[in-house]
Amino acid sequence: MATLDPGPFTALFDYQEEQKKLEERKKQQAEAQKRIMRTNTLGDAFRLLIDVVGGSRGASIVPRPVNPAIMQASERLRTQDTDYQNQADRLMLQNLRAKEMDLQHQLGIGAEERQRTWESEKLAGQRQWEGEKLDQANKFQLERDRLNAQYAKELENVRSKNDLTQLQERYKGEMEKITTKAQEDLRKAGGLYVARYDNPSQTEPVDRDVVVGMFKDLRQYLEDKGLKHSLDYPKVLQAENKGNISNDDL
Repeated sequence: MATLDPGPFTALFDYQEEQKKLEERKKQQAEAQKRIMRTNTLGDAFRLLIDVVGGSRGASIVPRPVNPAIMQASERLRTQDTDYQNQADRLMLQNLRAKEMDLQHQLGIGAEERQRTWESEKLAGQRQWEGEKLDQANKFQLERDRLNAQYAKELENVRSKNDLTQLQERYKGEMEKITTKAQEDLRKAGGLYVARYDNPSQTEPVDRDVVVGMFKDLRQYLEDKGLKHSLDYPKVLQAENKGNISNDDL
């Protein structure tokens, strides 16, 4: 599988390398504390052995407290583990934020290319309907570009996973609003959105009258050939129900 080149933000640091360094540092710190614990445990064992021998010969045995060096090493081990987890979370969040900023960067490049395309199409001249629909699509895309730019800017202030989740939910809601408005504006103008043949996940605005004409031509062709058909206009093409072509119409 081909490896994707890093974007301008993820290229600023190597997430895998930083994660590896963090793991190695944790391992070294943990080993140092464990050595302290092993050394002191061994010393306690020798002292206990001496007490046992002395006790067997009649010497008094004084109770020994828990070795403070072992307790301190154990506490440092827990603290280091907590610090490691916090640093790992921050590193992961930094990597995620960089990837999202890469995405916004690519969206910005795409917006510039689309703007140049729209300007060249307008200079070349379009039919009245095409000009109206291009304006609708242009306004919709510019609004999306504005929202994407705002989203990228606010990403810089994200400091926690919760902040990122809230920002993503708000971004999704605002994107749905402008998408719904764009579709409604196009329906009012007598247009339709249809899926692209080469990329069904994308839609393009088309002239409703053109689609109606295509259906008329197809029906006439079938009748001229003497072929029986039950080709009715989809609901979306009927005057009382304009809008997006649904799966039921296909």
